[in-house]
Amino acid sequence: MATRGMWYSNYMNNAAENDGRVLAGGTPQRGRPRDPETQQAILNATFDLLEESGFAALTMEAVAMRAGVGKPTIYRRWPDKAALATDAVLAGCALCLAFEDTGDVQEDIRQQLRLVANFLSGKRGAALVTLLGSGADCPVIAAAFRERWLQPQRREARGVLERGIARRQVRPDADLDAALDALHAPLYFARLAGHHDLDIRFTDALVALVFRGLTPCPEAALALS
Repeated sequence: MATRGMWYSNYMNNAAENDGRVLAGGTPQRGRPRDPETQQAILNATFDLLEESGFAALTMEAVAMRAGVGKPTIYRRWPDKAALATDAVLAGCALCLAFEDTGDVQEDIRQQLRLVANFLSGKRGAALVTLLGSGADCPVIAAAFRERWLQPQRREARGVLERGIARRQVRPDADLDAALDALHAPLYFARLAGHHDLDIRFTDALVALVFRGLTPCPEAALALS
């Protein structure tokens, strides 16, 4: 069963609840519940402005004007423009974190890596890579990228590899963090450098290469059985 990027849905749902009438634990909070259409208008306006002018020129004032809302409406949802820009870029990308459970962990990883590569090849992927580049000079962007994209993605993928260990499809002594780096880092490098298309042949080759080191040898698998 696919996880369907529950991290992002939960993040946005929790954010919405925190702007509603009751916080977790039953503490009342002033203010009206969020209007999903307003939130989407803000995200759309932000993404359009990022495409037009880039992150450095992005301002909350410009977003508010484009979305037709007041600045307080934006600040109730996002603490700063880095968090807003990251969410605007990632809006609708929940499927990028989806993992099917086919019974074969290598196949699960293969399918998901294709989704990530497809996302990175599109408009939002290009915006994400541009935003990531800005993170070198902006710790807030780097932190938002890690919190909203990288860490949730790695948690989901690590869970799949741990499932593989339980099923004896992955070596129990495998370095899972190194494996995740080997699977995902080439995608970002290829997108930044532009030296390789992020096509199925590329992603499948990455998975095959990494799983050569992850898959138990026949003798070990026999000993574990």
